[in-house]
Amino acid sequence: MNNGVAFVTLVLDGDGELMAEPRVVAQGVFSTDDPDGEGEAALIAAAEAVRTALAALPRRARDNDQTVGEAARIAARRVLKPERDKRPVVEVQVVRI
Repeated sequence: MNNGVAFVTLVLDGDGELMAEPRVVAQGVFSTDDPDGEGEAALIAAAEAVRTALAALPRRARDNDQTVGEAARIAARRVLKPERDKRPVVEVQVVRI
């Protein structure tokens, strides 16, 4: 069964602070026929959940890309899974500037 994939992109500075809003995009998670905009609303909610999860990390934890990526992955998946009762693969890219 194909549950789709979601990609989360994070741009952080050297101190682990977000330099831009988290970006979440998905393929195969939502129907291509989405007249109510549920998919877009879920992606916005997932981005906000990622932002909240990163803010909750201790400062030192934000120095570790793997820790940041895992926190973002879990936060996004928690939002996207109930939306369609799917378990999408969530890939996170951490970009440091």
